[in-house]
Amino acid sequence: MIALYHSPGSSCCVKVRLVLNEKGIGYSEHLLDLRRGDQLLPDYLKINPKAEVPAIVHEGKALTESTVIMEYLDEAFAGPPLKPADAKLRAAMRLWTKWPDEGGHIAYSSLAFAVAHRHLAHDTSPGWAENQLADKPDQARRARQAAAIALGLDDPALIVTMNKFDQLIRRMELALDSAPWLAGAAYSLADVALTPYINRLRQMTLLDIWQGDCPRVMDWYRRISERPSFAQTLAELDWLKSHDLMQSHGRGARAKLQSLIG
Repeated sequence: MIALYHSPGSSCCVKVRLVLNEKGIGYSEHLLDLRRGDQLLPDYLKINPKAEVPAIVHEGKALTESTVIMEYLDEAFAGPPLKPADAKLRAAMRLWTKWPDEGGHIAYSSLAFAVAHRHLAHDTSPGWAENQLADKPDQARRARQAAAIALGLDDPALIVTMNKFDQLIRRMELALDSAPWLAGAAYSLADVALTPYINRLRQMTLLDIWQGDCPRVMDWYRRISERPSFAQTLAELDWLKSHDLMQSHGRGARAKLQSLIG
């Protein structure tokens, strides 16, 4: 059986759990509290020295990086295939799955910290944020998150972030003009890869920014959210403290964030 090391609120973990639930793969859960620093414990660092989630262990072999894990699960297990049979569509699928790994996740992280997580850091015990950031192995990531916590909506990285999301959503709108799903006629890893990021925009009430210009993306999100795997994977996010923070602070930040586009 798959052993899954994850945190329910992590976007990268959501991607992997969507695949597990879509394909009906059984797995055992090892929940990591990222705010407590479980990802920095020595036993977990043996599985993933980068101190990131998710990770899986299957037949004694540890695998990290959510995009790699998604493809592995689709190829190694039975269940509905999540890659197109056509080579051209498979290539198109991989271009979508590369978006989080080529700056998309970094952009999302800057947005989430600037809008919501900074308030969580400020509401926790004094020095909590500094201690958490000091232990992160990735110095660039540490610097980005520290800037977002300190500067909030004045973080200059948000200009890049909002325009990166704008480009993504408009690109999705074009793709959905010719097919119901991002990589053709069938739901695929392309749709899985972007679900947590578009869902987070919705949670922060920021998806409304594109409602008038991108109706196909809004319909795509509606259909995504009606899939059983969506409810299975994302239901528990509603009780996370960060969910309420994202909703309340996102609503207040929307006008300023929208002004950064263009």
